[in-house]
This record gives sequence, structure tokens and C-alpha cells, in this order.
Amino acid sequence: MKKVLLLGASALALGAGSTAAFADDPVKVTLSGTGQEWFGYATNNKTDLGGADSKLFAASNNSFSLNGTTKLDNGITVGVSFSMNASPGTEGSQAHVLTTSGKLNQTQYAVGTGSPETNIITFAGSFGQVAIGWQPNASLSAISDAPYLGVAGLSWARWSGWVKGPSSSNLVAGSGQTATYDDYWANKVVYSSPTWNGVQISASFTPDMAAADGAPTATSGGSTGNWGGSSEAVALTYGGDFGSAKVKAAFAWTGEGFNGQATPGGGLSNGQGGHVNGYQGSLNVTVGGFTVGAAVNDRVVGQLPTNSVSAYDLKTALADGITWDVGAQYKSGPWAVAINYYASQADDNGNNTAAATGKADVHMYGAQFEYTLGPGIALDWENGIIAYHVDPGANADKNSGFYSLLSTTVNF
Repeated sequence: MKKVLLLGASALALGAGSTAAFADDPVKVTLSGTGQEWFGYATNNKTDLGGADSKLFAASNNSFSLNGTTKLDNGITVGVSFSMNASPGTEGSQAHVLTTSGKLNQTQYAVGTGSPETNIITFAGSFGQVAIGWQPNASLSAISDAPYLGVAGLSWARWSGWVKGPSSSNLVAGSGQTATYDDYWANKVVYSSPTWNGVQISASFTPDMAAADGAPTATSGGSTGNWGGSSEAVALTYGGDFGSAKVKAAFAWTGEGFNGQATPGGGLSNGQGGHVNGYQGSLNVTVGGFTVGAAVNDRVVGQLPTNSVSAYDLKTALADGITWDVGAQYKSGPWAVAINYYASQADDNGNNTAAATGKADVHMYGAQFEYTLGPGIALDWENGIIAYHVDPGANADKNSGFYSLLSTTVNF
């Protein structure tokens, strides 16, 4: 007996017409996932972190995904994808979490065991693909960082949890990614066009970044719900060959609007807020076993009330400034080595006063080695030197250190 999938009103927009769509078989679901474990050592030479600190650490990052597709008689392919975090404790990053210092932290988040990473339904055909649900925006999906081997990453900056930024700095842990994605953990619609000679256009829209499921407006109070606003992103990507070179390039723009609810300290009233524009680009070129790449994101925050910096620091939340990375990788057989550099700068030093001036920055110098044990199984040795600085600032507004860890990744 044939299964019937009702597309509803969206079927017209997708070109399904008024004819009902049928599929002979239900959606077939497959299981995949990633397991990551790491054990390492890090040092902090910082004064306002309680003095110099060295520590051993161990952590996990595990997830699994259920994916399935079916092709309807009208030619439309319908897909589902559910990815869940399976790590004990917390892992990842989330926008707009109020920290104890009263600032917003773009990249600190707590994702408990069983939390969704993606949760989408897709409709694909000659028109391209429409994805609806919990997923990255178009800019984050498009931008590729410079080569890095292992779990710490460059703009994802897990290393910022090991070598920490000064408490006076706007560059809170991991701030300043090479793609603007404060709407990462939110439901949205993403459209991807068909590919023409390696070129593809994608766009995403998030109607309300802070509202709970089904809520028409953001929630007031001292939490993530303080900022309600839409987010839009558009990306242009290219992937193709130039002779013996394989090229992957992307350009993207992200625009986010924030309509503040009443905020801690009373600095903003309902309806006040601001906006951010992120201008991003990336390029990776592979020739033989060599890959070189770079990515950049320039974020511009505007239209802020004069009292917003002291009350609810939007520039802290969005790391107003520029972030970029560059690196190279060489792979031969099961062996690979990579070197990379990452820098992020905030145009306001984030000392939580309306008169805040100066800049805060972080620099990361990394080297990694990888050995592939088998298909989908890799062992990495990761190393990085980190330096933070707040200008103007005292000795307490600096930190430096390094990390070294062994990590293993198993994909299934």
C-alpha cells in the first residue's frame, strides 16, 4: 500500500502543483555519528585568573545522527535529519548567555546530554533544496576555516576553555568566529540553489532568535530571552578544479537585528536594541597533498542606545571587530601535518562601562600532527600557543599560555 505524504500549502511553492505526491516506500533511516575523546595539558600565566595555573584535562564530544530520504512520484526528494549531542556534561557554544560579569557571551553555552544539534526536514528537487528546522545559518554552512587537524579547531576555539581570556576583555572564551551565527541554536529556513558550474547560492532566515518554541515574542528577564530579532544570511560558494588545483571558496553576509526586552540594570527598555552586519569570506586550495586556506569575518555593530554598553554589552555579545585565520596542511598516506594562525580583535575592550575604549585581541599559533588508523578513525597530537591582550590595560589584563593534547576521532 502506497504511503502518502501531504506537503500542504508549501507544495505549491515548491512546484509540486495540485497533484498529490506519493512514495512507494516509507523513509529509510540510517544511523551515523562521531565520537571524540581527548586528554591534554595547558598552562595559564595570568594574574586575574588566580595566578599562574597549569592543569591536566580530559573531555568528550560525541554525537549521533539519524538521516533518511524518500523520493516522491512528483520528483521531490523529502529528507529528515536529527542530530543529538551524546556527550556527558556540556559541549559547544551558544549565543547571548548572560555571564556573571553582566556581559553577554557569544560563544559560551551549555548543551546537555541529549540536546539537539540539528533537527530538520528538507524538500529537494530541480528548484534546489529548502531545509526547515534547527540548523546552522547560510554563512556558517558556507565558510571554511584554514586547515586544522583534531578537535580544538580555529574559530570554534575550544582552546579558549584551556587558556582563558582576561576577565576584563571583550574577547570572552572563543569569541569572534569567522562566520556570524548568533542564531545557531534556533529554528530557521535555509534555501540552497542548484549548483551551476560549481557555484551555489544559499540564504537563511531566522524569525526570532530568542523566543521559545511557539512564542511570538522574546522573553523578558536576565537571560538569553532578552534579545528578540530576526537574522538573515546569504552566501555564495564555489567548488571546482583549476587544472590540478581543487578550489573551495565562499563569500557571505549575515545581518542580525535585536529588539531588547527590559535588561539587567535597567539600561535598555523594551524595543531598544541594535544590529550587526557580518561580512565573511574563505578560500581553500589543494594541490597534491598540500592545502592552504584562510577565512575572515568583519563584524560591525550599530544603532546602539548610548547606555547600552554599560547595561547590556551588545558589542561583547557579538565581538564587534574582525576575526581571521590562515594555515597550511600536508598529507601523505595516513600521515598529515598542519600549521595555523588565528587572530580575533574586539573594537571595544569590553570593560563594561559606557566610556570603554581601546581594543582586546587574542592570537593563536598552532601545529598538529595526525595519523589515520583506518577509515573514519584518526589520532591527533594538537599544540597551540595563545596570547591575550587588552589595550589600554594593566598586567592583569593579559594572559598567555599553551596547550598540548592527544585526541582521537571515530566516525561511523
